[in-house]
Amino acid sequence: MTMPMPSSKNRIAMPSTRYLDLSDMGLQFEMDGANGRLLGWGYYVPEWWRNYLHSHSFFELCYVYQGEGSFHLDGAEHPLKQHDLVIARPNRKHEMISSQRDPLGIYFWAFSLFEKPTLFEDDGASLWHGLLNGRVSKVPAPSLQQTLQLIADEMNTFEVGFHDATTGLFKKLAIDCARLLSDTAQKAHSKPILPNMNSSIVKQIIHFLHDNYPLDLTMRDISAQAHLSERHLNRLFQRDTGQTVMSYLTELRLNQAKQQLLETNLMIHEIGQRVGVENGRYFATLFRKHIGCSPKQFRQNKGTIFQ
Repeated sequence: MTMPMPSSKNRIAMPSTRYLDLSDMGLQFEMDGANGRLLGWGYYVPEWWRNYLHSHSFFELCYVYQGEGSFHLDGAEHPLKQHDLVIARPNRKHEMISSQRDPLGIYFWAFSLFEKPTLFEDDGASLWHGLLNGRVSKVPAPSLQQTLQLIADEMNTFEVGFHDATTGLFKKLAIDCARLLSDTAQKAHSKPILPNMNSSIVKQIIHFLHDNYPLDLTMRDISAQAHLSERHLNRLFQRDTGQTVMSYLTELRLNQAKQQLLETNLMIHEIGQRVGVENGRYFATLFRKHIGCSPKQFRQNKGTIFQ
């Protein structure tokens, strides 16, 4: 099939099938208090297409290398043109539609991103704050073309050291996207939350939950870590997080389960045990109640839920 190319001034290499190999390389990073892992990578060539309304449990970023179209997010329409970058955050309903007059060509990549708990206030200083919590969904991003071109070159040549090179480029791509999608001024340093002892207790409990969620924890076990009554701890925790301790723990366990469903071949009941839910039937029921589908369906659809 013959396809139109961008002008030489703005040309980026047309995707090759080797681009899809990025999905199988296990690229990941640990930077600035967060863990990220590439879950999938692909492209659409410049012809008419529509991917219909759907949502994911992970982050999806799309870069327009050619053409025009529209990005629909939560009922709002955003026109697309060359060099635009759009983000679909987890569980946000979205779709893209290519123009018929000037068909849309995009790269897209999906990744998980989990921020580690910290003993510092979330004042917007984190590199990942805008990506995780921001309101920006579309930005012009011509600067990404160079990084994407370098990734294309690495995948096309497969020279010695290409795995380390692509890992480094994936990290750079993640940092560049996080910066572009920030909707607040970034500060260089966070400030300790020393004056507020109650918040320090909540942070301490969050750390404990992240370190121990695979265990069979009861509210009594958790409150003992703070030397508080169960009722008092729940009141402090809910004031700071908007959730009860046990609902936070359930959400944490299910987030870890979703990640393992996508990244491992473990049996579903084994994943339930790994995240602290020993009973396989209860794990499946809990997953369906909170996620909206069974663990098996979630894995088969690679984390995508069509509306």
